[in-house]
Amino acid sequence: MSNTFDSISPIYIIASERTGTNLLRRRFTEYQDVYFGPSPGHFLKNLYDHESYYGNLTVDKNFFNLIADALGLCYIHFSPWEIQLTKEDVLNEYSIHFQKRDTVLLAHYLMTKYAIYKGFKSYICKDNHLWEFVHPILKNLPNAKFIYLCRDPRDYAISQLRRKATSDSIYTIATLWKIEQEKSIQVFNELKEKAIKISYENIIQNERQEMEKIGQFVGIKTFDKRREIKNFDTGSTDEWKNLEKETIQDNYNKYLRNLSQKKIDVAENICWESMNHLGYHPTNKERPKITVFYRYIDPFWGQVKRIIRFLASMLTSKDTRAIKINMLSIKLKRKL
Repeated sequence: MSNTFDSISPIYIIASERTGTNLLRRRFTEYQDVYFGPSPGHFLKNLYDHESYYGNLTVDKNFFNLIADALGLCYIHFSPWEIQLTKEDVLNEYSIHFQKRDTVLLAHYLMTKYAIYKGFKSYICKDNHLWEFVHPILKNLPNAKFIYLCRDPRDYAISQLRRKATSDSIYTIATLWKIEQEKSIQVFNELKEKAIKISYENIIQNERQEMEKIGQFVGIKTFDKRREIKNFDTGSTDEWKNLEKETIQDNYNKYLRNLSQKKIDVAENICWESMNHLGYHPTNKERPKITVFYRYIDPFWGQVKRIIRFLASMLTSKDTRAIKINMLSIKLKRKL
């Protein structure tokens, strides 16, 4: 690998969705001039496990197909990348800098290329499910750094419940948080000095200090004030609308006003060990019990409502990008 793509170690955010990953990539980019946080391509989640289905990647035709799908993830997007690349562009330059052909290095090439295009040297990646790919990343990029970003499961549940394509079941949402934190905590412990833990609550309350903490971790200087970066994310989505505004410093402990005590009990029962480990204090002195309704009926009914809501939004959406993104996902799954 040449110095162009190896001079500054990339940063990967290990986190669940709705824990502030987009806020972190945005704010950290605004506080320094080395790392750029591109809108997520979700390359590894969509392509890594299916890499073998493309065939021998030393054959240009097969690698072309992988490149085409990776570029599709860049451009068929709520926030499509500005840089314009073709399969031929990628293959020609990639072959100069890398001997090995795989998804991890292809994603690394694309994100570094975009970061350089935007005036930075490296990138901070917030793609989903990165706890699954820590070891392949380190095998290819041994100097990579990681941030484990966590959030109170009860506030996480509120954020998830507001999404159109998410289950309405507090049981399902809390279980997802529990599973993902257990995986994240495990890899965080394995990474040792290669990782740092940051909480969403600390970011919104002490933004400048937390960005400086990350800067010190990766060995760069941060600015005293964040700067405005024009056209940071192209396109738009309701879920990112607050990123353009000042950070909402009191956006925590909302579960106390927005969740019933029964739902809080469900979340605390399921997440009990992980939330205590991460320093999120339960409202209950002892682990609460879950009723039959929340254990069995709530997950089923929540999934039904999710499907109905999702289909309704697809049928009434004026923005065809949502449909295209889902069609791309279906295409990749069928193809692979």
